[in-house]
Amino acid sequence: MSTQFFERQEVQRSQTRWLVLAFIAALLLVTVVFNLVIIVGLIGHPGEVLSENPEYAVWISLVVLGTMLIASWHRSSQLRAGGAVIARSLGGVSVNASENDLKRKRLLNIVEEMAIAARIRKPHVYVLPEEPGINAFAAGLSPDDAVVAVTQGALDKLDRDQLQAIIGHEFSHILNGDMKLNMRLTAWIFGLFVITDLAVRLANKRGGGKDAARLKLVAFGIFIAGSVGLFAGRLLQAAVSRRREHLADASAAQFTRSPQALQGAFITMAASAEGSRLLNVGAVNVAHMFFAGSEAPWAQKLGTSWFSTHPTIEERVRALDPRVSPVKFRTLVSDEKRKQNARVAQAAVEGAAPAAASAQSAAASPAQPAPTVQADGSQPADVPLEGLVQFAAPIATASSSSSSEQVMNASSPAPSPAPHETGVATALSETMPTGVRMIGGKPLPPDVLRNRLSQEQQAAISVVVARVEKSLITVQATYVATMLASEAAKWRTQLTRLAPLLGIELLKETQEQVQHVAALAPAARLPMLMDLLLLLDGMDPADRKRLRAIARAFAPTVATGDMLRFAVTRILEKRLAKAVEAPPPVPLPERAAAVCELYAALAQCRFGVGKQGQNAYRAGLMGMLPPQKWVPFAEALVAPAALDTALAGVAQIHPTGKKSFSEGMARVIAVGGQLTVPQVDLLRATCLVIDCAVPVLPADVIFEDPDSAPAAQISAR
Repeated sequence: MSTQFFERQEVQRSQTRWLVLAFIAALLLVTVVFNLVIIVGLIGHPGEVLSENPEYAVWISLVVLGTMLIASWHRSSQLRAGGAVIARSLGGVSVNASENDLKRKRLLNIVEEMAIAARIRKPHVYVLPEEPGINAFAAGLSPDDAVVAVTQGALDKLDRDQLQAIIGHEFSHILNGDMKLNMRLTAWIFGLFVITDLAVRLANKRGGGKDAARLKLVAFGIFIAGSVGLFAGRLLQAAVSRRREHLADASAAQFTRSPQALQGAFITMAASAEGSRLLNVGAVNVAHMFFAGSEAPWAQKLGTSWFSTHPTIEERVRALDPRVSPVKFRTLVSDEKRKQNARVAQAAVEGAAPAAASAQSAAASPAQPAPTVQADGSQPADVPLEGLVQFAAPIATASSSSSSEQVMNASSPAPSPAPHETGVATALSETMPTGVRMIGGKPLPPDVLRNRLSQEQQAAISVVVARVEKSLITVQATYVATMLASEAAKWRTQLTRLAPLLGIELLKETQEQVQHVAALAPAARLPMLMDLLLLLDGMDPADRKRLRAIARAFAPTVATGDMLRFAVTRILEKRLAKAVEAPPPVPLPERAAAVCELYAALAQCRFGVGKQGQNAYRAGLMGMLPPQKWVPFAEALVAPAALDTALAGVAQIHPTGKKSFSEGMARVIAVGGQLTVPQVDLLRATCLVIDCAVPVLPADVIFEDPDSAPAAQISAR
């Protein structure tokens, strides 16, 4: 994996600056052309008109600029909901863990693996079922609301390694900060296209007579003026997208450690009849987001690379392997086409064989009556199901294994599968992730701290998540139950006071979930909530607003040192709040006081305010900040209000500074070789609130015995 991801994000910021300038220039150009078209077409000679009535140009300019800017703002406000808006607009369907389709399960497992490798939360997964071309994209304003979408053609035509290479390419865009730039560009391009769209709507308006002809003439003039924005938008798309694809290809090869897999995906794409083209008419507006080019037909006919959002497939293959000459590339594509045609022919033969066999079987046993069909087209209830049970048996057997290791380490050899079972077993094995431990039949979420929990704790988390994820009300109730006090008398009082805000349904469900949360080990409670975090995005706006209000009601009541409830309330605030434009980043030394505050709190979570806590605090700061920037180690436990101020300050640090800050947190926790549950809870909350990767702790750092924790921390739990 590239070590320059944080530096690459700074490059994206510099690209945003010139992109803003280019967008302003395009707006002005469209306005000038629009003025000329309107004045010449409706009024007369532009020189005479402007000299006699200059206010015409002012009003036309205001209307045109206002229309484009309002359209861009409207589109930008829609995109604040995250990448799912883009996926759904292209016909995307969400993919979840309950999917029965083996290809979609394979996709989920691949995304899970890549999220673990990238050390980020697993993004939402979408499939574009109506798209036969091979393509994919990542969209979102941040890794928290990121979406990875894949076409049905990619699922059908790529093997596992090739699909993993494409997903690795999209994860590179997530880590490099490309998604946010892409989302901005999408909103701005929409503003440049809106004039052309209005012209098309006017031209298609039904009617007759001179007024209709005049209206169509005006629409044609507006279309000419708007075409300037159309071309400018396409040029911006191409200029921004092309330069980043080679970096993403290289990062995908580093993620998967298999450049040949990505090269194979390109060859398959080039050999496919559909290529990478998307059929959805809205695809051209977000073409800069895709894995491969999906240019509009008019751009392809121009035969120029100016409007190409991606380098050619041959160029990208040659970048991965310089030994691939043009002749060799054409040979590889031809060979792949022959393989695809052979597979299609073989599938047709295999599909015809069962039909012929069933016909022979029917002829050989004429005494057995064919199943009748009811008047409504359904079969009678007494149709035998033995064949269906036999076919489903290998699937149930394979899925009942909790890990691939159990299958490989079995003492007795497996029986030879029947001919009709081979394809099912092979297809199912392709969906199993590599190198991912399975708990309760599901791969563990991408959480570098999760492996430090015991097998019993991890299994308990999986059981709770499987039960809770079926209902969004239960999900909300689980979060509320975690924020409640531990003592029965206190949490009943809290629920009574919150009853008007909770409502009857959520109140009853919260009372039900209190005992389930209490049954979990303290170290397993926040990881369980992290697994449910993505489900909050599917709540209705009213439910999101209510849950945020509940978290805000609990926030001031969090006791000093109670890191679980501090983490839950702050994580909910971060997740449920509306996305806002981040201020310009600042260097880490400018937020030295906030860094010191958080390091002190981390040290206090294990050692309290004594000498050992001071040593851990200094270990985090050593080599990162000059000693003159160090704040004296706090003599009292850091209060939640001070932590909020510190988090707000650290969130403004430059990405490279956040990386150093994250590594410093690992040094604080590593002192003494043991960590506490409050430390881990504060670590998780800090990284999520400030949008920072969770650091990798040394393997020999383990959870300490709760009985040896400081009294202040024990009471806070």
